[in-house]
Amino acid sequence: MAPGQSLTETVTIGTPNALNITGKQTGTATTNAEGQFTDTFYVCSAVCPSNTGSTAATQTISDVYQAKTYALTPNALVYSCSAITVNGK
Repeated sequence: MAPGQSLTETVTIGTPNALNITGKQTGTATTNAEGQFTDTFYVCSAVCPSNTGSTAATQTISDVYQAKTYALTPNALVYSCSAITVNGK
């Protein structure tokens, strides 16, 4: 990626949704001189910290470059009360 690109994201909650997540907060980012960006997103669950289940989600990031929008490779997310895994890591 080139510097100065505008990125937006969406997070879609899937199943299972043992944490009963209904709301989420996502952000935007602009790539730095190396084409990298910092990504920040949040979810809240009233069942934490005692719940041992998990919630699956998909994160999709869109890149706007020279007035064209490109979808980057989606990420598979799994939320638990103690961790978030992205693409199994």
